[in-house]
Amino acid sequence: MFQKLYKWLIAPGFIGVVSLALCLTVLVGCSFASFTAAAEEDIPVVIQMVTNITNIIAPGVSADIVLAGNTALASLQILCGSPAPGAKSCDPTSLIGQYDANASASLLSKIQAALSAVNVNISKMLALATGLPPSIGAAIVTAISVALATVTSLISIVGVGLTAQTSAVNSALKSCPRAKTVKKQWNSAVKAQWPSAAIA
Repeated sequence: MFQKLYKWLIAPGFIGVVSLALCLTVLVGCSFASFTAAAEEDIPVVIQMVTNITNIIAPGVSADIVLAGNTALASLQILCGSPAPGAKSCDPTSLIGQYDANASASLLSKIQAALSAVNVNISKMLALATGLPPSIGAAIVTAISVALATVTSLISIVGVGLTAQTSAVNSALKSCPRAKTVKKQWNSAVKAQWPSAAIA
């Protein structure tokens, strides 16, 4: 049963469906002014998610998930710094902070590389969660999938930014802030088993 659930969750279509759901479950008609507005809305939430998996959920369950989480966090800090919970801006010295102040293709390429590193390590966390007992593994898989879908969505936006002008980027960003929806999905996955891992 758990193997079937896991296969469905990590299937290529699932990530696309979750990413699409993040866009479709919000109000229509709002838009971000730039890629950085979306990144600064989402990445602090992803940082909270990975921190909570690494520090609250995984210890005592899987040292390998903790290691992958710490590696993902290192890339997230390069991207956004160490924003406080609930923050909607990255540290000025981070890649996104620098891009926000002075947009350039080279910085966008560095952001793409850092996001890809986050994606790889969150994917490792997801794969490692398959070996856990179903009673806790299913919740971790669901939670990690939410974080992974958020990062995957941002990677696709960066891809547009590297090949198109601002109008195309803005077109790709046609959604209201997704953080509220992402937090709700995350909390649904973890709150019953790990109340302290919920995100406000």
